[in-house]
Amino acid sequence: MPAGPFCPQCQSQEVEWPELSGHGTVFTYTIVMHPVLPSLRECVPYAVAAVTLPDADGVRLLGNIVEMDSDQLAVDLPVKVQWADIADGVVVPRFAPA
Repeated sequence: MPAGPFCPQCQSQEVEWPELSGHGTVFTYTIVMHPVLPSLRECVPYAVAAVTLPDADGVRLLGNIVEMDSDQLAVDLPVKVQWADIADGVVVPRFAPA
């Protein structure tokens, strides 16, 4: 990760894009209290987590945690990805409790 046009081990362009389950577990997380951008001022506090995807050889994907209070967030929490269209052609992963 991040995904690219070549295999990172052998440099082959014969890559596949398998569909995965979207299930994972929280590896680590942080609660953002200070908006990095002025446009995020209304969003704080929000949680960002590194989520381990077991059916992707343990790849970790970063995303916001949604649909739960930050005080319920914990390492090893089972989550499921929710893809969010945030702008034209821009899709980001968000994770909700599984």
